[in-house]
Amino acid sequence: MSQKKYLSEVSILKKVIHAGRSQGLGMAAQVIAAIPPMLVAIYLARIEGLPAVADFAMLFAASSLALSVGTTGLRAQLLIDRFEAFAKPDYLRLRIASSATMAGAIVVAGLVIGADPMLVLAVMLLRIGDAALDLVLGFDQVTIESDGQLYGFTIGSTAKLILVSIALLAADLWSGVGTYPAFALASLLYAVLAWLTMTRRSRGVEILDGRTSQTFMLAKVSMAFCVAQVICALLTTYPRLALKLVQDQDLAGAAAASLSVATLLGMAYYAVWLRWGPKLGRSGTWSVDSIYFILELLVVLVVSEIIIYLVGPFLMAQVFAIEEPALLALSVQTLLCASLFFLAMNMSNLFKFTTAPWLESATYTAAIAVMLAHSLGLDGDRIPQLLIVGAMGMFATQAAFLGVPGLLKLKRQ
Repeated sequence: MSQKKYLSEVSILKKVIHAGRSQGLGMAAQVIAAIPPMLVAIYLARIEGLPAVADFAMLFAASSLALSVGTTGLRAQLLIDRFEAFAKPDYLRLRIASSATMAGAIVVAGLVIGADPMLVLAVMLLRIGDAALDLVLGFDQVTIESDGQLYGFTIGSTAKLILVSIALLAADLWSGVGTYPAFALASLLYAVLAWLTMTRRSRGVEILDGRTSQTFMLAKVSMAFCVAQVICALLTTYPRLALKLVQDQDLAGAAAASLSVATLLGMAYYAVWLRWGPKLGRSGTWSVDSIYFILELLVVLVVSEIIIYLVGPFLMAQVFAIEEPALLALSVQTLLCASLFFLAMNMSNLFKFTTAPWLESATYTAAIAVMLAHSLGLDGDRIPQLLIVGAMGMFATQAAFLGVPGLLKLKRQ
């Protein structure tokens, strides 16, 4: 073997190892962030029963919609702007204002749903912390080139996991400690920690410097990403909202349990976006980076489908105590279809770095439209079918847009 060929193979191996390490760290960070609400769902399934899981899923789905307003599309804008037009104070002011709006929206949603006030408080505080941690991640993605850009987010997510775990353990061991009050206290501590971390990232920068016009301008230019986030949140929460169409509460609970676990699948796909987002922000959609981005998404699809097929039934039976064969089959089918659903959703991120970022919102809107038509005209209580229909709607819309010559151009050269 020639030295040149040997060095080439070593270089490829290093790239594979680096990609695997980066992907592993990204997946770990996202999985850790997704576990706390899943722990709450598991706790309710074992203590209160599957119907209680469905109620919690409804409230958490509503909070996901509110969080899309709270994050305001700022992290996507950061990947493109990279502090060229806007400074940290502009991002911080807008995050404070949007978080206040988000908190109000969650309270209203809790009143409409009729949820326990303490549970509403707990979810609201949890989402306030998530909004702060999202901006921490955005700052790190722009200012740190190595894997260290995920460390702050991972530490914050780990703190959330530990606090929620302690809260649920305390509620289980001591009867005098209510589940929701313990959850609310853990959420409060997490929110304080996340906002302190965000403030620390901006140490030495005056927030209230009088440049309000820049903040309004930032809100304006990030609106396309904010709208996309809101519609994306509606798309991901629609299957949970559709649980109301299911007459059998046990079927609804089994589907809700699977959708809770499916959050981990979504985080695995999103980890790929975390890895390639900053690179695509520099190179644009039409680059070799986008090819690698899609290939990694396909790898996650294949691996996740195999794992779900092989161990899904056992895990769902053990974790959520689902014993009836029909319920178990529904839960596994939901997970299999959810993986394809998240693949289609993450591929839509490629539209962010073009001169037509609104196409991302158009893709999500098309998926919601076909899912709604399916729910009303066909068999709305079949959650796996709903996920497949949504995925096919996104794939078809993406193909239609990409097939129009000259429609999409690079946003950054």
